[in-house]
Amino acid sequence: MLRRLALFSIAFLSLATSPLRVAAAGRDLSVVPTHGELANKTIYHGSYALLIGIDSYPHFPGQLQLQYADKDALAMRDVLIRSYGFPPGHIRMLLNTDATRERIESALSDFADQDKYTTDDRILVYFSGHGQTVNLPGGGEMGFLIPSDADVQFDHIDNAAPFLRTCVEMETVWSYLQSTPAKHVLLIADACYSGLLAQNRALGISPGALAAMASRRALQVMTAGGKGETSTELSDYGHGAFTYKLLEELKARASVGPGEVFTSSELYSAVERSVSNLTDGAQEPQFGNYKTEGNFLFITTAPQPTSATATIVPRPAPKPKTTARPLTKPTTKPGGANQIDAVVTGKIGDDLFDGRWRFKVVSIETAQSYNYNTEADWNTATRTLTATAGNTLLIVRCQVANGQNTKQTLWIANQGSNTSVTNDQGEAFPSCAHDFTGAPIQSKALIPGSKMLFPVVFAIPQGTVPADLIFTLRNNDGGKGSDVRVSLR
Repeated sequence: MLRRLALFSIAFLSLATSPLRVAAAGRDLSVVPTHGELANKTIYHGSYALLIGIDSYPHFPGQLQLQYADKDALAMRDVLIRSYGFPPGHIRMLLNTDATRERIESALSDFADQDKYTTDDRILVYFSGHGQTVNLPGGGEMGFLIPSDADVQFDHIDNAAPFLRTCVEMETVWSYLQSTPAKHVLLIADACYSGLLAQNRALGISPGALAAMASRRALQVMTAGGKGETSTELSDYGHGAFTYKLLEELKARASVGPGEVFTSSELYSAVERSVSNLTDGAQEPQFGNYKTEGNFLFITTAPQPTSATATIVPRPAPKPKTTARPLTKPTTKPGGANQIDAVVTGKIGDDLFDGRWRFKVVSIETAQSYNYNTEADWNTATRTLTATAGNTLLIVRCQVANGQNTKQTLWIANQGSNTSVTNDQGEAFPSCAHDFTGAPIQSKALIPGSKMLFPVVFAIPQGTVPADLIFTLRNNDGGKGSDVRVSLR
């Protein structure tokens, strides 16, 4: 199912971070940096979320029913509780027919209660469902969230009256969120919008500005795409494309361990690239501040249990087959190399983040011989790798970037590594060579933010159709490392 999008363009924000110590006490989360410009200062006392997921629209035709919006919201709930310090009792869920206009506006208005919320709190609002932009007769436009009980005219989509009567206007959403005493608010929407979502301010952020940014008020928004684009649900992944990559990024960052901190603008930067790659550029997530200059912070915690207090409300509307554009999914057949569990999966061109490194397959090609890079320390006589009889060489050109704020050394060695190319039967063909420019064969040091391009060469039987690349990202610290899986088809 496709969600129509008419979104907006905004300027990009970036922000440096400091290591934090996370201390959980009772029902609240306190965040206290251990050093740097925020040392010994509490950032948040309370973390609250409103999560809305609507598949079922009783007044809409069958082709406009969605498939995965409620699952999007439930998956977001789990990752916030498990890894980001949001207590289960601080999360309100509105799913399917429970997500009426009245209940959505009531939940939003609750955030204005000064007896419940303080300036040391943060609030995250997530919406997965339909949205609509209505053009006005005198020029301009109005944006709306579409609740489950909406009743609008599809043959006259620019008639604002039914939307005003039965939907939630975006300016109303901002009125509620501006009224909260909470210091930082982030609205994440996997739906359809226009430029009415945010009023952007261009802002340069220097590395020494974190204390000021953390103390300033923040009303921010991240959306699934740009104006005139289409937000896609993916049946292979069971989520909207935007939410799938958002969840993947949050889980990867949490896998590094507790006490890590990153900003909403950093999260957007990663998700924007990966969603664009996943949808072949058809969907470009957007981000902006609404009349503010602060930045919402995410802080990882030790894994917490996610008690099943939220369930999916039954869907009375008929469920059509998905009409989402097809997407190749990495092989998941049992047996052989396909049993290897990867931290993240994707396809050629996707930016995959395992919590430490960012990995991408740029291209693949076959050849009977391969000439080593002139700076590589291999076979000084001929610098040539040649396939033996019955085999061919598969050259996979990869990119690895340091995803941390400290220097890291990528370790490459076949021993203890799962790096290989697989076919549909689960057979695996290990690498013959990693052609690191100007580096020893087994390791490469990268400073924060830097990246390198390098080929990995495999020998595979002629006629073999490669299915996946499994690549082990491993630091030069004796650790096991993590595997990523990339579909090569």
